[in-house]
Amino acid sequence: MKKIIFLVVILLNIICLSSCQEDDEIRFLERPLNTNMEYWITQDMTGRDLIGHWMIEEQENFKKFYSIEYIPYELNGEIIYPQRYVIYEVSPYPTKDSDDHHITKVYITDLTVDVYGINLTNSFKEFDKALKDAGFDIVKKNRERHIAKMDNITVYFCKDYIEITAEAK
Repeated sequence: MKKIIFLVVILLNIICLSSCQEDDEIRFLERPLNTNMEYWITQDMTGRDLIGHWMIEEQENFKKFYSIEYIPYELNGEIIYPQRYVIYEVSPYPTKDSDDHHITKVYITDLTVDVYGINLTNSFKEFDKALKDAGFDIVKKNRERHIAKMDNITVYFCKDYIEITAEAK
């Protein structure tokens, strides 16, 4: 009888511990076939040379830059920035103190850039279907934006932009 009680207590502890754990899985998403982005969210950028890219901001553990197709140019002494673009952010990942650096944010305003086969010309309904098919949960919907989430990856779909973020631990 003592063995049964002991086993029941052990089993209950295991169940409690596994159900009480935080959902803190860190995801490395494979690049889908139906995207035409230069880089993909969570892509390893450690040691990568970004020659030809326009740096918006650069610090020791952080880089923010335009995709290579969107280079600002100078006209009559003034810098002209692209109206439609893709901007990437690189920072430590999977943890905030990691030595590895990955794409942790993508901000898209170009209507022709596809993410899971959809772009800014698609509807909220099409966004929801494409992201659900890719394994995301739709966590928020309103008239202005829809939000899809899978573990630490979040995709925001608005009429003017798509934003993808990967939250480091």
